Amino acid sequence: MWRPNPEQVLLRQKRIQNINIKYSTQLQKQCCADGMVENLMDYTCERRAEFIIDGAECVSAFLHCCKEAATNRQKAANENLLLARCKPHPQATNIQGVKAVHIVPWIHFVRTPSFNGSCQ
Repeated sequence: MWRPNPEQVLLRQKRIQNINIKYSTQLQKQCCADGMVENLMDYTCERRAEFIIDGAECVSAFLHCCKEAATNRQKAANENLLLARCKPHPQATNIQGVKAVHIVPWIHFVRTPSFNGSCQ
């Protein structure tokens, strides 16, 4: 099972703390934390902010943190794509001498009559 690198986890937590430290009230911090939660319904940050009923300062904190978190997730995804496209090891692509033989005892092939060019 894939597990994130511990250094990446710490860096992500530090980024979250740096974003959240900007807010002074508990309500703003909670709205910011809610904005950083990934949305499974694929709504935009603006669409999600329409549901907030705690006032304008909560909406502002939510939008700021939501957009920052989305940017950070996009950067992380791009880094993973770049790692996946690294130059492959030469021995990994050398398939000379590899023989793929697979015997399937339950499959039976039936001979078909040779094709004479006519569809009848």
